[in-house]
Amino acid sequence: MLGIGILDLIEAQNWKDESDFAECYVNWGGYAYCESSPEGIEAKAQFTHRLTTVEVAIHNQDDREHDIFDSDDYFQFHGGMIATIKALSGKKPKGYFGDTQNPAAPKVRDINEETLRVYRTRVVNPKWLGE
Repeated sequence: MLGIGILDLIEAQNWKDESDFAECYVNWGGYAYCESSPEGIEAKAQFTHRLTTVEVAIHNQDDREHDIFDSDDYFQFHGGMIATIKALSGKKPKGYFGDTQNPAAPKVRDINEETLRVYRTRVVNPKWLGE
């Protein structure tokens, strides 16, 4: 199993709502690492508490070799965080995508804007399709 376990829930059709994603996200990510315990210690209660206070979830991408359609990691980690925050707090956080492939001109787009940008530039782009 790779990632944070959400892909496995989806593939197995073993979920009903966002609370199932939240449980998975917290179970896989609820550990703290520090110099005194580099192997990690369980911190699920603290992680859960912190997630309930999040209002903005951002994923930063620093290259153009990948985009949000390239890997399930994007929806497992970033999407999983958004679903978890909503399930735990009852409020959907704002989701953003940071584009720092050009550090001199960083851009921030909301998830919908980034999804449409990638769709236009790749999925329906005749140059990318090789037509």
